[in-house]
Amino acid sequence: TLEELRSNVKSQTVSRARKIFSILASDKGYKAVEIGRYLDKDPSRLTTYLRERGDVEKEVKETEKSLGK
Repeated sequence: TLEELRSNVKSQTVSRARKIFSILASDKGYKAVEIGRYLDKDPSRLTTYLRERGDVEKEVKETEKSLGK
């Protein structure tokens, strides 16, 4: 949920969801600062997520497909 993405929960599932969300938002043109503000997270964390894109590439593609990209 959005509440979980914005929370301080550090579970692997929520962290992966944040990473996927951040990558998808970046692909749509949002900057790490904007994504960080929306998720209430430090932009440096989001930059790390974007560098780690390869870790979740399969999930990113599946999510894009399910969203109709």
